[in-house]
Amino acid sequence: MSTFLEKLGNRLWRGRMPAADTKAAAGPYVAINGLGRPAWSARNYAGFAREGMIRNAVVYRCIRMMAEAAASVRLEACAGREAVPDHPMLDLIDRPAHGRTRFDFFEHWYSTLLISGNVFVHAAAAGGQIRQLHLLRPDRTSVLRDGDGWPAGVEYQADGRRMVYYGEAVDGVDAVLHVKLFHPFEDYYGLSPVAPAASAIDIHNAAALWSKALLDNAARPSGALVYSAGGNLSGGQYDRLKSELEQSFQGARNAGRPMLLGIPGDNTYANYQEANRSFWRQSVLPLVERTARSLSVWLGPAFGDRVMLRLAINEIDALAPEREALWRRLKASSFLTDDEKRRAVGYGALNGAAGNDDA
Repeated sequence: MSTFLEKLGNRLWRGRMPAADTKAAAGPYVAINGLGRPAWSARNYAGFAREGMIRNAVVYRCIRMMAEAAASVRLEACAGREAVPDHPMLDLIDRPAHGRTRFDFFEHWYSTLLISGNVFVHAAAAGGQIRQLHLLRPDRTSVLRDGDGWPAGVEYQADGRRMVYYGEAVDGVDAVLHVKLFHPFEDYYGLSPVAPAASAIDIHNAAALWSKALLDNAARPSGALVYSAGGNLSGGQYDRLKSELEQSFQGARNAGRPMLLGIPGDNTYANYQEANRSFWRQSVLPLVERTARSLSVWLGPAFGDRVMLRLAINEIDALAPEREALWRRLKASSFLTDDEKRRAVGYGALNGAAGNDDA
């Protein structure tokens, strides 16, 4: 009784199926190849965190760069344009909870927002005052809705315990702040910035695993160089190509040797300073501005005044060239008063004094 492969080979020779690509002098070879259905990672916080930030170096670096840069921006309290130093709201932010520093707190804040598109912050109150701020993991937090479908609170589950936060922590301050990014089809949760890139991340991770398996195989591919008898290579050219591939990419001596395919568009910016300013202006500052406004509206009623949080933008080194250029233009503008020049750079008036001296 003939085997399956013998029957398949006979059918190939009878021309019932396309002939396998072989070198002209070689015998019959059969290449059997089938594509399975793609396997995608979970499209949720755990999937984005595991496949994106933990397993993908590119995603990890992007999130770390943005989170650390945003966390380094100091927030200052102000009433109008006047700075309010040593405000109690700043004390709460500087020491949020559990001995965490302001930088640790906001690095966690921005990393969570960039992975999930949502940030949940619980205000712990005692004696009628907010004492601590706690970040809640978004995969453990659910938005609760009232009878009309409006958000009314959140439910948090951890270690088998279920906690429900309704109403206000203190007068005018909700127990939980929910900051979310825009989602076109979701009313209660934000869209993760990782979600649009999830398919590309899965492909990148799969390619990395394939490359690792190839290197474990001494850089010998599990496939074959297939040549059609009616192709464009002569026998000598085929032998030369095969020999060069074996010499360049086979064996332990060449393990890990990269094939440089070319990276188009790697010189997008004229210089590093321009790229760095663009990174801060387009990515970091909008993220911090969203945070400052959300905290101001949320915590403001607890302190009984109209103090708002703003970015201490003059302390950002990457934007120093922009500030210097602005100051030079203001200094040359003799038609502006000192107070007008100060307002142009974000400072308050000099106790109502006005003049035409250079700022």
